Amino acid sequence: SDPAHLQEKEKHINHLEQAIEQLNPGQKICIHLFYMENKSYTEIVSLTGFSNNDVKSHIQNGKRNLKLTLEARMNGQEDK
Repeated sequence: SDPAHLQEKEKHINHLEQAIEQLNPGQKICIHLFYMENKSYTEIVSLTGFSNNDVKSHIQNGKRNLKLTLEARMNGQEDK
């Protein structure tokens, strides 16, 4: 409940939300379904119409892109 800690946590959440918004649509929906809604690959395939390989690719590439975007923000670099 330390105000400085809560403020820092809120900043990280905002950066993550902004980074997610920068993903391409396929990555964004797959990341959301997998991590926020705890859907399985099979469920995501059914919900989106993507192939199983596409779902795996969208999640893998989305995670990589999120990591790169968040690292750039933490280093004070401009986004794309």
